[in-house]
Amino acid sequence: MFQFVRTFGVLLAFVGVLGCEKTDDSKAPSVPNPSFEPVKDGTLVEPPERPDTLPKSWKQFESEFGWRVMMPSKVEPKFEKLTFDEKAFRLEIVSADTADARYTAYALTHNPGVWSSANTDGLDYNQKWLAAEVGGVFEASEKRDFEGNPSVDVRFTAPFKDNPEAVVFTRIVQIQDTFYLAVVQTLRDGKAPVSPFIKSLAIDRPKSGDWLKLSPPQCGCSFALPEQPSVSKVDFLLPDGSALPATQYLQSTPGSGVGFTLTVAQVGDAKLMNFAQRDVLDSAAKQVAKRVDGTVAKTVNIKHKGVPGIEAAIKPKGPGVIRSQYFVTNQRVYMLEISAIDPAAVSSTKATQFLKTFEFEKPK
Repeated sequence: MFQFVRTFGVLLAFVGVLGCEKTDDSKAPSVPNPSFEPVKDGTLVEPPERPDTLPKSWKQFESEFGWRVMMPSKVEPKFEKLTFDEKAFRLEIVSADTADARYTAYALTHNPGVWSSANTDGLDYNQKWLAAEVGGVFEASEKRDFEGNPSVDVRFTAPFKDNPEAVVFTRIVQIQDTFYLAVVQTLRDGKAPVSPFIKSLAIDRPKSGDWLKLSPPQCGCSFALPEQPSVSKVDFLLPDGSALPATQYLQSTPGSGVGFTLTVAQVGDAKLMNFAQRDVLDSAAKQVAKRVDGTVAKTVNIKHKGVPGIEAAIKPKGPGVIRSQYFVTNQRVYMLEISAIDPAAVSSTKATQFLKTFEFEKPK
């Protein structure tokens, strides 16, 4: 992966965007979860009295970043930025307790290229992080294949409900730079369901090699990319310096020399009325330039699908160039970026396809 994209400070987040589909409008496949069965060596053997189904009252949590899991009750995701063993990552987490168990699902997204799926280093790292998170001591593990993706089932001894010898079962799945964990903390002789919870973890994943049409929830738009993007939460600054939450989608294929970024900030008409539209657009372009320690070299007025905006050429302090477009509509600010080492690449057919496939959702 070209280094300068990471230098831009564009943070990933969670691989997979809910509702992604191929550009021919066929649905992208979901990755089915392999069965979570006891293994003969005792790795994940459970008491036979544990139920093999979940209660009907359980509810499905669907992440806007393309993964889902059944939970004992309705949950809201939390987002954190953490560092462990000198490596930083973004974390999405949902958790809920029952009388005798705690059910947690994590999505940990690392910077591009930190981990390779060709070895188990990433699985080992995330297993080590989880052990530290739950205060666990490793007991046993079993490597698995999750639809061609590296996966491991692990069991720890860990404290739970004042019992220092309770147990933690987890499945860890790696898909590109994101690791998905389904975790159950429970008493060793308890009757809380384990297998059906872990089997409920599902991840939307496109077939490689196809451009994907993405329409994430709350985005108010659709767009196409060569592969699934990573997603993160970032700040968007209004012209007066006030910050609002925004969602950023980043896609960069190793060796391609080109990176695509879309940032969407839901501002609202009440706040937008306080500023001239051009000031908002110029402020957005300056934010991108500041992020790469660069300058806005040139701006021109443009229209896309009837919506006025600006296109800006941004010169980073280091090598490369950014071609970017900015729009204000549907109570949102949209920032599209194409980053490349070779200046000619930002006007290539591939780059143009990213811009042409971007569409605004019609207001309801």
